[in-house]
Amino acid sequence: MSNKIPSKPRKNIKSNQKENLIEGGKIWGEFYRKNIEIFVEQYLGVKLFTFQKIIIHMMHKSNWFCWIACRGLGKSYLTAIYCVSVAILYPGIKIVIASGQKSQADAVITDKIAELMNNSPTLSAEIEPKGIRTYHNNTACMFRNGSKITSIASNQGARGIRCNVLLIDEFRMVDKLILDQVLKPFLTNRRTPPFYFKNEYANYPKESNKELYLSSA
Repeated sequence: MSNKIPSKPRKNIKSNQKENLIEGGKIWGEFYRKNIEIFVEQYLGVKLFTFQKIIIHMMHKSNWFCWIACRGLGKSYLTAIYCVSVAILYPGIKIVIASGQKSQADAVITDKIAELMNNSPTLSAEIEPKGIRTYHNNTACMFRNGSKITSIASNQGARGIRCNVLLIDEFRMVDKLILDQVLKPFLTNRRTPPFYFKNEYANYPKESNKELYLSSA
């Protein structure tokens, strides 16, 4: 007797192939947004340990998240996985990575995301050609869907940037005055996809911005 679970046909199959594709994208997009750890394994092809699945899931469910991890636990690697996943699932989202030392924030993009790209063809296809670049002393990863991950220096010169996800790596090394007066004001605007400009979505609720704080124990 077979143990295989029988699949159920989709109830909303349409005669138009394009409409089916769009409808399928909606279904999978909603599912992956609610289960981002499954997206990481199925779409990016990255195998996660159970504790990593829990951390990424909670990162995504929380608008304010703090993780203090021992050295060697792969904090920067998991951070990179989370950032690229959100950038793919939420087109046009802006993510900023700040740290006590700019080189540490840069390494999340230049080392960890670059490593992920080498091991995941689907991730490479989502990122623009020469998508990792440096401009105005900031390092950024540009996605084809308009999303962007930027690393910055935690100082007064970083004023004026806007983002929807603010990730502070080694937050204990960031001056509290810089955090309150420079970094947190980045979160003044929320992500606004084009459909918000349609009259029927004028009062549709917007996603909350996120603050994530990471530190070595």
